Amino acid sequence: MVRSRKTQGGQQLLNKNYQYKIDGKLKGDMNGARQSFESITEKWLQIHPQVVVERDKVLRNLGMQTIPEREQWLSKVAALKDEWIIERSVQLLIDKGEVQKAKDVLLSTYFQKVHQTYARTGLWKQITEKLNIPFIPIPAQLGEDRLANFGAYREYE
Repeated sequence: MVRSRKTQGGQQLLNKNYQYKIDGKLKGDMNGARQSFESITEKWLQIHPQVVVERDKVLRNLGMQTIPEREQWLSKVAALKDEWIIERSVQLLIDKGEVQKAKDVLLSTYFQKVHQTYARTGLWKQITEKLNIPFIPIPAQLGEDRLANFGAYREYE
């Protein structure tokens, strides 16, 4: 669940909206999830990094016509060095066709080490396919482990 420094009432609102987004996403109701995000009126909550990231995932799922809205929200938090915001910004660049710029941003960011998430490896895969460059070796600065998606070591892929 998203944590906040704001009031108890604000936290309850965040939990309610965030839970609807989760429920809507799990049920495939992306428009309902979008409406949930649109119902958030508190500015501090609208630009909370986790809210921006989850909103971007929903908007991307709704299609290319949401790119301007995605740009708007991500630009409001662009100064943050939040890794999830950077990941979403890279995905936005890929979706806009700015693949070389996406590659530059991805490779200029040294991410913390994480275990079996593979979001950054997925971004790298999209970039290498679109630029027609080798996928292997996966850049170390992505910070993801060397396990395969199913949990075995990469030598078995």
